[in-house]
Amino acid sequence: MTPWPLRRRLDPVPFPPPAKRARHEEKALAKPKPVRKPPECKPLAAPQGQKLDVPQRAAVAAKMWAPDALRLGREQASKHSLPPPSLARRWRVRTDCSGLEAPVLALRQMGFRVDHVSSSEKVAWKREYIRLNSPGVPLCEDMLKRDHGDLPECDLYVCGFPCKPWSSLHSRTRLFKEPGAKVFFEAVRTIQVSLPPSAVLENVQGIRKVLPRILQALRRLGYAIVVLDIEPREAGEPVSRPRVYFVLVRLDLLAVTDVGKIAAIARGVLGAQRPATPLDDRLLPEGCGLLSRFAAAPAQPRSKAKAGSVWREQLGPLPRVSLSPIAGLGERSLRLLEVLTAQAGLRRLPADKCIDVSQGLGRCRFTAFVPTITPSAKIVLGARHRLLNPIEMLLLSGGIPVGELLWPSTFKARHFADLDNTMHCAAVPAKTKPSHAHGRLPNYDAATARRCEARLITAAFANFKSSQRQR
Repeated sequence: MTPWPLRRRLDPVPFPPPAKRARHEEKALAKPKPVRKPPECKPLAAPQGQKLDVPQRAAVAAKMWAPDALRLGREQASKHSLPPPSLARRWRVRTDCSGLEAPVLALRQMGFRVDHVSSSEKVAWKREYIRLNSPGVPLCEDMLKRDHGDLPECDLYVCGFPCKPWSSLHSRTRLFKEPGAKVFFEAVRTIQVSLPPSAVLENVQGIRKVLPRILQALRRLGYAIVVLDIEPREAGEPVSRPRVYFVLVRLDLLAVTDVGKIAAIARGVLGAQRPATPLDDRLLPEGCGLLSRFAAAPAQPRSKAKAGSVWREQLGPLPRVSLSPIAGLGERSLRLLEVLTAQAGLRRLPADKCIDVSQGLGRCRFTAFVPTITPSAKIVLGARHRLLNPIEMLLLSGGIPVGELLWPSTFKARHFADLDNTMHCAAVPAKTKPSHAHGRLPNYDAATARRCEARLITAAFANFKSSQRQR
């Protein structure tokens, strides 16, 4: 006898008898088929926006850099016999990995007439912010899946591709095998297809360890490439954010064939900037409603058994320091802050210093400026004995006009803290001035273009080797 499972597999499926099948067919034919209406295409509800009441002093100080940057840019253009960037012309700007749209905000603060032609952003709540402040601008959810034929023309393309594959904080990185590295190659492909007159790519200092391969991918595009190390503190800003910028200008439009002149323009815009901006000008006054409204979430309690013991073993005997609790700072971070205060030979927090206690013992140090802001940063202000607020982080990001922008009503402190991981607005003039100074050169043939590109690449490698020797 056939086993039961096999018998079930071999037995024919029973059908209803012919008479019953005929009755079912007659009923089906007699019954009229319902007319299906096409689904209604309801438009997306516009996100609800709100404006934040930023104190006048902080709002004004946040925009003080723009007039000076424009003046210095014109002075550098005149010094090097270049036409100054026109404020009457409309500049078409396209961004990828858009986030806060810092390049668009910075150019508008400097007085340029900007047509924001397209953006792309993968994070949904960041897209809400872009829809509120750039209504009608085409917004792509994933730049890896878009059709390049639909991209509008632009004069300037800016992309700050993900920094995680190259960041020194990511110790086990696989570099170009990381998922975030695909965005860089997509940005290169976007430039290759759309051929904008100028483009700017931005990333962390750690990308210098793969600089030869980065330049190898970029030099195939037919652009002059300038690698710039930009630190906002050189522009008088009270915050550190060292970044590497790749400024690309199409070879057939290049108005400067000397890489030294291009680098001098950027150094002139940054190096001759206004005097240092006091940190207090960018901070919210104590008692401001934004401090309590967007305060850091309470830290989860941790075990106190080994708090500070490992650090004290590493550093040796230290005087015991007891600090009062800081809102939003966990027990472990507070113990670390006490150990670092004792290591500096102090009994209390220094009033003129800041420190980021989210980095661990080996990377934490007291500084007279705000250290690099990251989404998970826990920056303690010694003078105020509290954490840096997410709104203050935005004000420190080169003067984001926080009080003039619309913010989704669903935004919490963590959303603002994540948006702080953006390009610094005060660094935008230094990287866009060389890209704005382009125009067709007479008798600029292909051989001249190749010689110019070779000089630019050679200078970039020389800068890279010299920086490695200095380290």
